[in-house]
Amino acid sequence: MTKEEIIKRNKNNKKQNYFLKGGIIVAEKKKIANSLEELTNQFEDVNNKYDLTTNKDKKLSNSLNLTKLDDVSVNEDEITKLAKDSLQDYYTTNINSINSKNKNAIENLNNSIETQKENVKNLKNSVNNTIEEVKQDASNDALKRGLARSSIIINKLNAFDNAKIAEYNKIDKELTNSVNKINDEINALNKEKEDALSDFNITYASKINEKINALNKELQEKQTQITKYNNEIAQIEAKYEKDKASFNNDLDQQDFNNYVKLSNFIANYGINSLNTIKNSEKYEYALDYFNSLPREDAFNILRKNEDMLVRELGSTYFNQLVKKFSNV
Repeated sequence: MTKEEIIKRNKNNKKQNYFLKGGIIVAEKKKIANSLEELTNQFEDVNNKYDLTTNKDKKLSNSLNLTKLDDVSVNEDEITKLAKDSLQDYYTTNINSINSKNKNAIENLNNSIETQKENVKNLKNSVNNTIEEVKQDASNDALKRGLARSSIIINKLNAFDNAKIAEYNKIDKELTNSVNKINDEINALNKEKEDALSDFNITYASKINEKINALNKELQEKQTQITKYNNEIAQIEAKYEKDKASFNNDLDQQDFNNYVKLSNFIANYGINSLNTIKNSEKYEYALDYFNSLPREDAFNILRKNEDMLVRELGSTYFNQLVKKFSNV
């Protein structure tokens, strides 16, 4: 096919595009653009088709930039703290319960001591009042009989005082025995509290160890998942690097083949022939697009985008469009 035949065929086939295949120009179907943006995309596709380095912007990037997960980083002290924090409510509830139970029991016993002391005080007052009444009656009787200063009445009154003292001693001894018994109970309660705290601390320590073991197991499982994920990322990246090299090599080969074909075509027919075919293709895309618009809209878009259209089509094809859609 000569240069003149190619140009003639291009002019006589207004509804066909052409592409280079096996070193010759071949017709292909084309789509009518629905917007100016689509038209400029069609221009770009045509330009790329005849570009000696069409695939230079299609190569894969250097890396997928996948983010690996950080390894688990928790020391023994942090794990222990996590375990204690998780058991804080359990610890506080049980310690408070033991202390509260002991405190309430001891308060009740101390209140009992105070009550008994008050009762002893009242009892002594009662004994004293009784003794004093008896003594007064005896004194009055002795006075009536004229024996107020006799040794008999004096001995009798002394006997009443001795009886009061003896009763006081008895009451005090009973109080002392009761208080001692209560104090023994308090000591027993404190011992019971210490034993309870000791038993609880053993149980608590066991629970902390169980929690630490559970946390360590959980962290180990998490680390296993992280390691598995990071290994998968590494495999994906390795495969990507391999596929990228293959893909980019294919693009380079396509560019080389396209370069050879275009170079041969230019050598046979000249660069102007190639540009004529390229601009003719873009012109047909433009013609179809503007034919799909109202005449006045098409003309306004032509004038508004003159610089871009002249650059893509050349002044000859642009002027043909202006002439076709002008109102003249």
